[in-house]
Amino acid sequence: MNNTLLKKNETAKRDLNRLNIVEVSPIEEKTDVKKQSEPIISNGEMLLTSIYFLAFTVLLMVLKSLKPYKAEKNQIASFKRSNQIPCKNCRFYNHNHYLKCAVHPDAALKAEALNCKDYYPKNNIK
Repeated sequence: MNNTLLKKNETAKRDLNRLNIVEVSPIEEKTDVKKQSEPIISNGEMLLTSIYFLAFTVLLMVLKSLKPYKAEKNQIASFKRSNQIPCKNCRFYNHNHYLKCAVHPDAALKAEALNCKDYYPKNNIK
C-alpha cells in the first residue's frame, strides 16, 4: 500500500513539473465613442416641458388660493351654528375637556343640543 502511495506521489510531482506557467494580462477593449451631433432632448421638447411645468404650477397656486376661501366660509357657518347652541349658558355645562356636560355629554356643543330638554340657564336663580 505504501508503494502505491509513493508511486502516485512521484507521478503527481512529475506532472506538476510539466506544467507551464502562463502569464495572463487583461485585454484592452477598444471602444469607438461616436459624438452625438444632436442633443438627447430637442429644444421643442424642452420648451413644451417648461410650459407644462409652468401651467401645473399656476394651477396649484389657483387651487391653493381657493382653499382658504372655502375654509373661511365653513368657519362662518360653524360660528353661526355655535352661537345658537345654548350649552355655554347652561348650569350643567362645564369647561372640562373630558366632560363638557354632566347630563348629556355626547350632545354637548353639537346641533343636537339645540332642543335640549334639560337646559337650565345659569342666570335663572329660583
